[in-house]
Parts: sequence; C-alpha cells; structure tokens
Amino acid sequence: MVKHIHRFDTAINRWIISFFGRSAKSRFEAITLLGSPWVLLGIAIAIVGVGLYVLNNALVLSGMLIPATLMASAATKILIGRSRPISEYAKNMKTLSFPSGHSSGAVITYGLLAMILFTLADFPWNWVSLVLGGGIPLLIGISRVYLGAHFASDVLAGWLLGLAVLLYVIEFVRPLA
Repeated sequence: MVKHIHRFDTAINRWIISFFGRSAKSRFEAITLLGSPWVLLGIAIAIVGVGLYVLNNALVLSGMLIPATLMASAATKILIGRSRPISEYAKNMKTLSFPSGHSSGAVITYGLLAMILFTLADFPWNWVSLVLGGGIPLLIGISRVYLGAHFASDVLAGWLLGLAVLLYVIEFVRPLA
C-alpha cells in the first residue's frame, strides 16, 4: 500500500512541476498564503462575528467549525506521524505532513463562504462565488505540492477532511436555513 501511495505522490508531483514549470514558484507562494491558518482563522472570526451580530447560532457554529477542522487536521498529523517531503521549502517546517491543514482549512473556509455568497448574492456573482469556492482550495492544494510542503496524498486527505466538514455544515448545521 505504501508503495502505491509513494508512486501516486511521485506521479502527481512530477505532473504539477511539468505542467506549471519552475517559474511559477512566486505565484504559488502567494496562493499558499490564502490557506495559511491566520488567514483562515481571520475569515472564521468574521463569519462568527456576523453570526453573532445577526443572532444566527447556526452561522456561529459554522464559523467555529473552521478552527475545529484545523485542529482535527493537526491532531491527525500527530496520530499519523508522516514526515514532510524533503524540499527546500519544507526544510524548516516543524509540523508533520498528513493531512494538509492548508487544504482542509481552505475547503471548509472558502466552501462556506461560497455557500453563503451563493445564497445571498445575485446572478452572476452567486455562481462566481461557487467557482472561487472550489477554485481557491484547488489552487492552494496544488501550491502545497508544487512548493514541496506536502505530498499529493496529504493534500487529497486534507481536501476530503474539509469536504466532510463542509458537507456536515450544508446538511445538518444549515447556517442560512
């Protein structure tokens, strides 16, 4: 199983580097910042603040699930114990690799924002919000692999964790119902 995961990670990494080329590093360094915990927590605080202001407990809970997802990702990293790729970018990182917190946090955060904006915005901006809500986490995940911060399987697991929480919010929390 480990051999298959390694083959998958290597193939995806090679494809990303060949597709985007070596000159995209500065762009991906900027993109990866959109998934940093501080940015995601800032958005979570804003969502919780709006929920408190409009007295919407479901919106408050939805915003609180962003840091909860980041904490679940951090706890899983400790349980799995997978080291980061050997790369210049990751050499000074002190955290473990699996799953990608940037990826899980990006899916729940930008997905939640997209859901809110899709509900509240008029056409075409509601559809633009959906495209960005999916596109930003996709690019953040690609940036993590491109930069050498994560293996592709770390990013895939992060996306799945974030998606699971987002689906929970959509189906059960229903912040805008």
